[in-house]
Amino acid sequence: QIGSFDQTFSVRKLAIKNPNSKLNTVAGSCFYKSAVLEEVELPKSITQLGGRGNTKGVFQDCVNLRTIIFQKGTELVELGNNLFRGCGKLERVELPALKPYSRTSYRMGSYLFYQCSSLNYADVSSLPYIPNYAFYECTELTEVKMAQPNAVNQYAFYGCAKLREVASESVVTVGNSAFQGCTALKSVNIPKAVTIGSY
Repeated sequence: QIGSFDQTFSVRKLAIKNPNSKLNTVAGSCFYKSAVLEEVELPKSITQLGGRGNTKGVFQDCVNLRTIIFQKGTELVELGNNLFRGCGKLERVELPALKPYSRTSYRMGSYLFYQCSSLNYADVSSLPYIPNYAFYECTELTEVKMAQPNAVNQYAFYGCAKLREVASESVVTVGNSAFQGCTALKSVNIPKAVTIGSY
């Protein structure tokens, strides 16, 4: 497990490439406000990034973080709250597989990419649903790769002014204000039998 560093953490690039690594957890708020951190590569042994009970995210407010790399074969079990919140220079992200911790339950927090103002592409095809406030005010986001989410929760894409298209045949619930402020959105392809909140 990697614990927490204080805000004077001065490493720009952190790479853990040992194929035999047994590191499985990065604690909540581990790199919180690490202003110089630019690139992180995590081993495939990682299963947990923060926790839903944490108020501060693992990479929250890492304002210079540009690159996050998950090694091939990574299978996460938990994504904590505020994971990349406020990472203003993060442009692309591809999340690895997310496994249920029980037969049908997943451990995934809210505000994953909240106000990541430079994020333009996200591959979240491993997620079973898009959590609350996931891409809130990601103003440069144009493309999101989703596979079969069963829900787009409230405020998930709020204020994503450049998002052009959303397509998923598996969505059964769209939360309140999920697409509010998506002024460039031209098409939303979802099934007929779906519960849609306000806005």
